[in-house]
Amino acid sequence: MMKTIIRLVIVLGLTSMVAAAALAEVYTYTQPRIARHRQEALERAIFTVLPGVTSYRDTAVAGRTIYAGYRDGALAGYAVPAAGGGFQGTIGLMCGLSAHADTMVGLTVLESVETPGLGDKITKGPFIRQFAGLNVAGDASYVKNRRPNTPLAPGQIDAITGATISSAAVTRIINGVLADIRPALTAEEVR
Repeated sequence: MMKTIIRLVIVLGLTSMVAAAALAEVYTYTQPRIARHRQEALERAIFTVLPGVTSYRDTAVAGRTIYAGYRDGALAGYAVPAAGGGFQGTIGLMCGLSAHADTMVGLTVLESVETPGLGDKITKGPFIRQFAGLNVAGDASYVKNRRPNTPLAPGQIDAITGATISSAAVTRIINGVLADIRPALTAEEVR
């Protein structure tokens, strides 16, 4: 009986060590590929939210890493990563701002686990396109149940019907990151 228990403990211990070593090896093998994939996704997002830029450089602003985009050597705008809570989890965004940080030139969703068919519409074209040219000199806001042909005020977007929480989360995330970085950007600390 005691020999059986000892044998089981030894077999279980050896099996656990082999499994741990295998997992460590897989992690070591895949980590560079994962890092490269993340870098490629980051670069795609930067060039998506800053259309027409040909290069970028990263810089620290208010404790955050942002990306200054350049076109023909001149500053064209900023790509700013931001994240916050949505309805079902974290929403990660890349916000494109004009050189004066008063207009959004693009937006892309990097991460989202919002409800399929409703909240995941924040990743789709009709919602995303609203942010190109959005005045963010003040806070961005959303409008629920807007009647057709009713104009939006500067800085407003249409909320997604049935996914107001996700729409509100996106505007809250944008306003939060802008509140953090706008003072440094408008003071021309980053050029």
